Order: sequence, then C-alpha cells, then structure tokens
Amino acid sequence: MIRRFVYAIALAVLALALHVATVLASTPDPVVVYYNRACADCLRYIDQTVVPLLRSAGYAEPTYKDYINDPAQPWVEVRIAANVRS
Repeated sequence: MIRRFVYAIALAVLALALHVATVLASTPDPVVVYYNRACADCLRYIDQTVVPLLRSAGYAEPTYKDYINDPAQPWVEVRIAANVRS
C-alpha cells in the first residue's frame, strides 16, 4: 500500500516537473501596444505601469505602434485619403 502511494507521489512530481519545464521553455507571447504619441500621460502610464506588469507576467517586450501618426499603418492611409477628398 505504501509502495503505491510512493509511486503515485513520484508520478505526480514528475508530471509537475515536466509541466514547469515546458512552461519555462516556451517563448513568450508577443505584445503590441497601440498608443498616440500626442498623449504624453499615456506613454508614461504604458512605460511605468503596463510594461512592468507585462514583464512580470512573462510576456515579451512590447512592440509600439502609433495608431494616429504612423503613416505605415493602413488605417492612417485611409484617414489621410478621406481628408484629401474632403
């Protein structure tokens, strides 16, 4: 009876160790932060609050995308084209 209990505990510990090893070996999920460069308080909040929280949760370093002022973004091109037609 004790032998079965020891085997069950050993199996549970092995399964837990394999799970932890898999989680540690996995690559962090990508993060994209959309922001507006004109909002200085927003950038401060992202840098001082959001990014440290993401790091502590194991996420990758964020990629920043300015959703208003970056002409490379497709929605900015649509907005610019709409303004030109007006």
